[in-house]
Amino acid sequence: MPGSVIFYNPRPPDSDSCVTYICPKWYPSIRKRGEIVIHPPDIQTISLILLRDNPHLWKIAFLGSQRDFELIKKLTRNLTLKDVLNKIGINGKKHGQGYSKKSGKSKPATKYIGYPNLEAKEDYKYSINSKKLPKFQYEWLDRPREIYIYKGPLLIVRRSLKGGETCSAFTSDDTVYSESYIGFSFDGVDKRYAHRINAIFNSKLTIYLAFMLSRELGWFERLIESSDWLSMPVPESILDLDDDRWDEVITIENKLCESWRSASPSERKELEDSLFKSVCDLYGLNENECIIVDDMIRYTIDLYLNRKKAKTKRKGIKPPTSNQLQRYADRLCKQLNSILEFEGKTLNYTLYDIRKDSPLSVVEFKQGSQTTSNQENSTKRVEGIEKLLIKISKNLQNQISERVYVWGHLRVYEREHLYIIKPSEERFWSESAALNDSDAVIREHMEAVDGAL
Repeated sequence: MPGSVIFYNPRPPDSDSCVTYICPKWYPSIRKRGEIVIHPPDIQTISLILLRDNPHLWKIAFLGSQRDFELIKKLTRNLTLKDVLNKIGINGKKHGQGYSKKSGKSKPATKYIGYPNLEAKEDYKYSINSKKLPKFQYEWLDRPREIYIYKGPLLIVRRSLKGGETCSAFTSDDTVYSESYIGFSFDGVDKRYAHRINAIFNSKLTIYLAFMLSRELGWFERLIESSDWLSMPVPESILDLDDDRWDEVITIENKLCESWRSASPSERKELEDSLFKSVCDLYGLNENECIIVDDMIRYTIDLYLNRKKAKTKRKGIKPPTSNQLQRYADRLCKQLNSILEFEGKTLNYTLYDIRKDSPLSVVEFKQGSQTTSNQENSTKRVEGIEKLLIKISKNLQNQISERVYVWGHLRVYEREHLYIIKPSEERFWSESAALNDSDAVIREHMEAVDGAL
């Protein structure tokens, strides 16, 4: 767990007591400047009762938001991989981490000589042609493991991330693999189950689940251990081999098994995006929940994985493009218009054309009548707006102690207008940020005098 500072009062909590936590996000120049910068999304509250009943919530709190917690709560109602393996007849003897050849007391391993051998240096995803693997040649191993876990058909998953992705691969043949992998033998079991799990484990949803639920990944290590894989929630429909909802997922998985090496980057991305959408459908995720997963990977997980790459421009801290600001505004309007329509009102927006070096970006929203308003979404350029935003930016940055700063985000309400002003970083203008901002707008509306802002 990252270094934390806890302030508390030694008294019994009330039933509705909450913990206020502040989790500043990492940013590239933090080591050079030695500063901690706190943004409003970094400040949240959690119910003590929820913390007591959901011990994994602390990790979700550090990495995500209330929406992530609600999504994880929904996903973890599913069966776990361990539940599924038990139901289809794969017991603990038929899965586990591969052999270890560390120095020390060794055991004979000649019985595996000649088997296809998968080691850490090999690069595989979706499928493995075991016949093309080098042959096992070690006579002694520190931990050889039992033969049961090497019997094909096999689903083999890499413990570490590869290129920021989880890697799972299917092979029909007996294959020996090193401790860099965890294998599941489907010997005597319908291999369609293996292909279904293979599709799930190679989807982006699994990296999201692993970061949120793994004991190590996202804290210090970049490993997903056996216990993490076994605890991974999977759709209950995976057990019904006649469920045609899986047809599209398996069609995509089969295409990726056949072409993951030969396909162009754009072709592979298109297939993997389709796989992600189809897997999300199997879990019953709605549009907003898919956005939460996608943005968590794009901004939070990407920053974590690339934080040591000094020359890499991280996605989350780039200035937002006009297209991204438009997607942000569209998403916020969609959320709020679903409520305003009951009052016969609608929300439109105006984007401001601002130079990329501006410290702040701004989007204006205007509330109007559904029947009389003819206003359309637009983009406009205001001369000198960058100078004004620079002045506002200086006033938004407040030092609260040595090397600790708070950087405010503004929501300015003026009659039927709402101006949202935030730092010019993509992570603050994502679609998931729009979902969180719409929650804040609704909350402020409800807390306002007479319910009006």
